[in-house]
Amino acid sequence: MKIKNIKIMAASTILGLNLMTGCGYHNVRFGDTTISYDQKNSSGTIKYEDLSNYVKVVIVEAGEGKNTLLLMKATEKIEVIGIQPHYLTEYIELSSGSCLIKYKDYEDAGNREWLIGGNLNIVEEQAIDDYLLQEKWIQQEYDVNEIIAFFDEKIIPTVESNDKEMIK
Repeated sequence: MKIKNIKIMAASTILGLNLMTGCGYHNVRFGDTTISYDQKNSSGTIKYEDLSNYVKVVIVEAGEGKNTLLLMKATEKIEVIGIQPHYLTEYIELSSGSCLIKYKDYEDAGNREWLIGGNLNIVEEQAIDDYLLQEKWIQQEYDVNEIIAFFDEKIIPTVESNDKEMIK
């Protein structure tokens, strides 16, 4: 009976530690911005400068001509690990905090090492501030959920209607 209780206590402790250390909760940082994600919500504010520099409207192709429009945080940084420096590029979906694309480009070798999303192809990428300027919605900082709602309500319909007109 005591062994069973110890196993249950150990399992619940491990589960609790996993939840506290990032399985259900994590932060995404870029510039001076930190966005927090838990299992259902995102929270935080994004300064206009960080929004302008890092947040992109991205069309991603996931094979067979199926395109998806996403709002993503895109960063590129140089890493020097060992003797071969490389650029680390990362695309994180803003609404979920999930990293969808991550790869290393090596300068000397001229090759790309896919870490995440090797089956995805970025078709087009545009800064979100172009859309904010069109809507005349410029502020010093934005709530992350306002930006996600703006993407859903203003950008997606605009891009979809432009695509339909191009097909005609």
